[in-house]
Amino acid sequence: MTDNAVAPREATARAEGALLALAAGDALGWPQEMPRNLISPAPREPAVEFQEWVRRSGGRFRPFEETIDAGAYSDDTQLTLAVAHARITYADSWWKAFTRIEIPFWTLYQRGAGAATLRAARAWSQGRPPWRTSRNDELRKYFAAGGNGVAMRVLPHAILLREEDDPNVLTKDVVLDGSATHGHPRALVGALAYAYAAWFLMRRTVTLGFGELIDVLLDTVSEWSVLPESNGSGHDAWFQSADEFFDVPYIEAWHRTVQEMVDLLVDARRGVHEGALADDHAVMEK
Repeated sequence: MTDNAVAPREATARAEGALLALAAGDALGWPQEMPRNLISPAPREPAVEFQEWVRRSGGRFRPFEETIDAGAYSDDTQLTLAVAHARITYADSWWKAFTRIEIPFWTLYQRGAGAATLRAARAWSQGRPPWRTSRNDELRKYFAAGGNGVAMRVLPHAILLREEDDPNVLTKDVVLDGSATHGHPRALVGALAYAYAAWFLMRRTVTLGFGELIDVLLDTVSEWSVLPESNGSGHDAWFQSADEFFDVPYIEAWHRTVQEMVDLLVDARRGVHEGALADDHAVMEK
């Protein structure tokens, strides 16, 4: 640890606060995220309080109504805890445990999972990675999966690697984690940006300035946006499958996505700097 490193007690408090905030935000945002499945009350206005709500579950063939208790969280928090449990319990073998134990078991208790994560989970439950399939439609869906499912579960990596001075350790683990369920660069690059921001905050010893976190991400793009040459866990066939699926080399698609992320961060910074003059809805829409 460096001389100005965060004290252990403070680091623990930050970790607890981050995880509790994630679960609380998940519980508040879940009904807003699933408007098509929301049954009552409708429409539900966003509010900073936990509320009971009813959602439509079971799909088209076995539909049923499910009551979600006030403060209940979704798969985002469930998988965050699964990642944390795998890392804490299995140390260097965390990814094997996550894909062979945590994800298959999670299918028995998941709530609100996205299609991409569920497809990947079914593959792992069958004992195979989702990119090892003879079905082109399954492979296409895996490498087209670019949602936020990975970003939502990377917080444990930032917490447990907070004393690592080399961000490459973090990026390698985040891409390794993400590849378990998502193949598109958007899912992985987004997760890297979020993980690096959390890692930076876990190590920060002075007050963060207004909008400073966006500046940090823009100044450190070369640190958090690197695609590891190898994931180190024996599934390098992933990289070969990725190159074969995309019309361009995967690394080229990766660099394009990084530039997309940079452009979005620039837009966000511009909106923050404009302050009261900014149209928040316009910034978010852009």
